[in-house]
Amino acid sequence: MASLKNAVKRVINIEQISRLFVDENEELYGNFTYLCSIDNFRSVFSRHQLRKHLQKRGEEDTGSKRKLCERLKLSIQREKEQRAKESEEAKAAFYQAQSMEEAGSGRYFSH
Repeated sequence: MASLKNAVKRVINIEQISRLFVDENEELYGNFTYLCSIDNFRSVFSRHQLRKHLQKRGEEDTGSKRKLCERLKLSIQREKEQRAKESEEAKAAFYQAQSMEEAGSGRYFSH
């Protein structure tokens, strides 16, 4: 029985230490790049961690673990779409500026 108590104490201590470690990495909560590297939120994060990620991203943080995972996935998907849109807009602006520059330079350097 004493060995069971010691084992339980060790597990509790490990959980407390792991919580401290996670909280030390506060900057990772809500981080887009970090979250994109995770394949399965449900197996990686506790409900508490899911809530913190959602809070950092400005999302609702209530509900079951399954709902929290779905909400976090949707939040990341929206950000991916927004980033892709911004990237396309930046590319279009670059090509337009490049085209105008080429057209303008032809006027100044043609003889």
